[in-house]
Amino acid sequence: MWLKIGELARRTGLTVRTLHHYDHVGLLSPSGRSDGGFRLYSQDDVERLHRILVLRQLGYPLADMRRLLAAATPDPSLLDQHIAFLDRQLRQTQMLKNRLERLRTRMAEPRGADIGDWLSILEMMAMMEKHLSPEELQTLHEQEARDGDALTATWAALTAEAREAMARGETADGPAGRELGWRWGLLLRDITGNDVALAMKLRDLFAAEPRAQQIRGLTPAMMTWLADGFAHAHCALLAPYLSEAEQRAVLARQRQHGPAWAVLIAEARQARQQGVPASDERAQSLARRWMALFADSYFGDDKALEAKIRRAFLQEPRLMQHIGVDNPLIDWVHQAMEHVYAPYQTRSDPGAPKPSAFMVAVHRAAHQCFDVPRVFDDPMAMAMIGREEAEAMRAEPERFANPFAMGLRSALAVRSRLTEDLWTEAARRGVRQYVVLGAGLDTFGYRGAAAPDTVVFEVDLPVTQQWKRAHLAECGIAEPAAVRYVPVSFEEETLAHGLDAAGFRHDEPAFFSWLGVVMYLAPEAAMRTLAFVAACAAGSGVVFDYSLAPAAMGPLEQSIQAGMMTRLAQRGEPVKCRFEPAELADRLHALGFARVEDHTAMALNRRYLDAREDGLHFAGISHIMHAEV
Repeated sequence: MWLKIGELARRTGLTVRTLHHYDHVGLLSPSGRSDGGFRLYSQDDVERLHRILVLRQLGYPLADMRRLLAAATPDPSLLDQHIAFLDRQLRQTQMLKNRLERLRTRMAEPRGADIGDWLSILEMMAMMEKHLSPEELQTLHEQEARDGDALTATWAALTAEAREAMARGETADGPAGRELGWRWGLLLRDITGNDVALAMKLRDLFAAEPRAQQIRGLTPAMMTWLADGFAHAHCALLAPYLSEAEQRAVLARQRQHGPAWAVLIAEARQARQQGVPASDERAQSLARRWMALFADSYFGDDKALEAKIRRAFLQEPRLMQHIGVDNPLIDWVHQAMEHVYAPYQTRSDPGAPKPSAFMVAVHRAAHQCFDVPRVFDDPMAMAMIGREEAEAMRAEPERFANPFAMGLRSALAVRSRLTEDLWTEAARRGVRQYVVLGAGLDTFGYRGAAAPDTVVFEVDLPVTQQWKRAHLAECGIAEPAAVRYVPVSFEEETLAHGLDAAGFRHDEPAFFSWLGVVMYLAPEAAMRTLAFVAACAAGSGVVFDYSLAPAAMGPLEQSIQAGMMTRLAQRGEPVKCRFEPAELADRLHALGFARVEDHTAMALNRRYLDAREDGLHFAGISHIMHAEV
């Protein structure tokens, strides 16, 4: 049976013109023609038209209808897109309902809402639709729905305070300017859902629309004053770490380069949200720009100032408060930086059982080679890594000049220096047993650092110890008579048994150096070893470094630690335990230690790295604990 176009239109409620349009766009063409050239529709055509009408009722555009009708099987992505579209419509309808309900509430108040309120709201909506995308409008509406009138009230109060402060002649660098500028930055973060690209568009909207300035009380002059106040507040956080001259220099750099941060943060956020991996060249390019802009914005080529700035960022989390910056972004950028500055690959013996052991030795030697003045003197360090590795190091100094390499050797130098300073104090009290737990390529026993009658016990895994002794022979380093090797697996054998076999005197005090080991052990194994030390003779003590629990660090430190843990796990050396300082101190006291001293990153930087001009800095992802019986 064939239907003419007029009959089909009548039965379906469509117009002939609509059916002509469907034919013209290729959505529904008749299967036949009469002798006079009139359109004739078959049963299949009628079924296709019914499908078209259903899709139209669901709101599908014509292009999507064609794709759905042409496909042998339905395209799930089209369904997903349409569901998402309907979800947005539902949210927008709900937000409009919420806005109307708030207006109704205002109308019921004594003052009520006059026609001016209605018109101002309509004007602002029109201007926002002109400058912002539907997705950006959705973000603003969602924040508004979540916080109700709170953000609007905060905006009105803050702009009124800023207007009054500017009228009084307050400057952006004064207390009022800094306080209001900081509050303004936090308010923009809340209004935009921490979307820096949206914040920039709002700035452009108010710059371009004088009527928006009148309605919301925000002028370009006020925006400049508040932005300058935020910059001064940001720089004020650096004051405890910088001289007045350095503060002025940083402020000048911030004014020059600060605006570029919003653009870069927006690009980085977009790349991360698009799923760009940190190993991708796009991510690494953004990381390079981030590092360059960080330098331009704060210290330039001044290494001493760089060290102070990096210390401030680690110790003052509020310095990371910028629109668009959050922990996921920090982690992503930091991971990309690590790909830019890939850890130095040593040329160690492929049979070495612990990659970290040789890596530590190389960076300890790098400290002797590149850093002046040295924090820690180790005349055996270069010989310990072997001639081939030493020559490669001298030939590639740039591999050791990046922040990651400098941070690592800062930590290694500081922990070794503190340990041997504490040993010197113990030796003055008559301690003559020095125990190195997890010795690796430690050089203490080979460079005459101990008193002549001191016995040095090197404790390590049997396979690591065999490798070290073979490596010593290859490097031409003799084994002193005072060094005794104690092969022990911390998690499988007792330390007491191994030391007994090597001649350890339990009735005499001993000094235990335990560096770069605890984080690789299960907490129970670490506590067993510490319990053994606590049971030693009076005057004994232990120095060990440990990884901090996340709650004890700021977001930047957490990101640095996460990157370190990822690299170690990839090398087959996962971090197994982290501690909160106060909790660890309590556990040590419970084991029987009489004196417990936790050395923080801040204290260690003051003690060993203050006033340096090369940028060495001890990051706060670990502490060093000293406990005495």
